[in-house]
Amino acid sequence: MNSSELSGRHVIGEEGWRIGEVKDLEVDTGSWQVKALNVQLFPKVAEEFGMKKILRGTVVPIVIEHVKGMGDTVILKVSKAQLKAILQSPEPEKMPSSPTV
Repeated sequence: MNSSELSGRHVIGEEGWRIGEVKDLEVDTGSWQVKALNVQLFPKVAEEFGMKKILRGTVVPIVIEHVKGMGDTVILKVSKAQLKAILQSPEPEKMPSSPTV
């Protein structure tokens, strides 16, 4: 799967709620590994998370450790409350990933 195939795919949270859609990827140029998915939040989710709309939408990084799987959609392994806390932390990319079950 390449980045253009991921772009536009819906992102679904652990509890089945729709968060937004993939806009881009962040890649570590040293290791050439994907670090995060840049996700444009749906307006109601951004509002619920208390995030301000910037120009055409609110785009946030979701570190790859929080992704459970990818297919027709991207499935996260964090709850809505966990994701809100992660995104509102000062350094979201350094937050520990949720334990795998």
